[in-house]
Amino acid sequence: MLEAIAKGFDNAITLIFKKGLITEGKINEALEELKKILVDADVNYEVVNEFLKNVKEKAIGQQIVKGISAREKFIKIVYDEIVYFLGEGKKEVKIKSKGNRSVILLAGLQGSGKTTTAAKLAKLYKGQKFPLLVAADIYRPAAIEQLKILGQQVGVEVFSQSKKTPDKIVKEAINYADSKGLDLVIIDTAGRLQIDKNLMDELKLISQISKPDEILLVVDSMTGQVAADVAFEFTKYVKLTGVILSKFDSDAKGGAALSVKHVAKVPIVFVTSGEQLDKIEYFYPDRVAQRIIGMGDVLTLVEKAEKEFSLAEAEKLAKKIETNKFDYNDMLVQLESIAKMGGFDQVLSMLPGAAKINQSKVDTQIRKFINYKVIIQSMTKKERENPLLINNPSRRRRIAKGSGKKLIDIIQLQRDFDNMKKMMQKMKGGKIKPEMLGLDMEALKNSGIQF
Repeated sequence: MLEAIAKGFDNAITLIFKKGLITEGKINEALEELKKILVDADVNYEVVNEFLKNVKEKAIGQQIVKGISAREKFIKIVYDEIVYFLGEGKKEVKIKSKGNRSVILLAGLQGSGKTTTAAKLAKLYKGQKFPLLVAADIYRPAAIEQLKILGQQVGVEVFSQSKKTPDKIVKEAINYADSKGLDLVIIDTAGRLQIDKNLMDELKLISQISKPDEILLVVDSMTGQVAADVAFEFTKYVKLTGVILSKFDSDAKGGAALSVKHVAKVPIVFVTSGEQLDKIEYFYPDRVAQRIIGMGDVLTLVEKAEKEFSLAEAEKLAKKIETNKFDYNDMLVQLESIAKMGGFDQVLSMLPGAAKINQSKVDTQIRKFINYKVIIQSMTKKERENPLLINNPSRRRRIAKGSGKKLIDIIQLQRDFDNMKKMMQKMKGGKIKPEMLGLDMEALKNSGIQF
């Protein structure tokens, strides 16, 4: 995600600030490049102009602090402005304590991913609350059935009523939730191909009946500044409290994220990716800004790693490493964990300098990981548990034949296994640390960006 804009920013700033002080000439040159990048990223034009104006005002006359280059100083100025336009701090969702009913009303156009997002929210809060999904979209064919299927996958009840208007459905759903002790009501409203008065009148009526704690608009991040325009139109009719950007993992440009807050005056609360129901995350403006300027998103990466590695698993792995018992079973677990974190390309996109990495190399690494999984699964139980057995030429040939791979692939796996084993030794105390990912945190902090 955000690969295109991150690469553009990095190339422009590196080219212009190779050495020397910040001069007005260099600033103007850099701003022209950044303008092209932002316009290509489909950022709202007013946002582009104000962004460039603010950067120029802050950059001119800046003194270079000893040990910090002109490039680093300019990057810090750009970073601060990106954070400002993304929304500065994380927006907290108003969810009451357990046992006290909260209502989230979802709105959006057709195709924005609203129904799937409703289920993702239910899964996110399940455990903290007792959710009820409400099918208030009676117009789109199979919308109710889709929500019921998603509800079953999440393990959450879905309230629906045939041959009733959305406002009556919502009213009965609220009463039903109260009677059953379901304390989080998530309402999936109807979408339209475009904004129209009937849609807005219905939405306003549902809002009046349900008295929601949050009215969240789901927009497709792939639509760029159009997403911000849609959000602005919705604010004319209902008081939006936040925006959810769907399909964020497919957005290489970032036009929607950079435009929404400024145009609609509504903060981005969540971002979602893919169809998997656990692919929803809180929106952190500072972390997204770090990605855009090529500093990666270390905190999110570490959080994802810790989510996939329970404390017990991490401690077990640490003991195996300490006693030199790390084996191919463990390596397979690591590869599968990377897949659960979004895949190698998504993990890589969160590392500092990811924009500079050639995509063909990324594709090669992805293929290598897939091959390694097949190769390990072609080993016997004894071979997985005793890595040194693979040094036997006949075993290598058998594994190569069984996996459909070349002998050189088996040898490369052994080399990478040894390298991974060394890297895993950087994990101490059973906790996933940035250093385990091969990151130099001191170098990152020296950029002036706070982690």
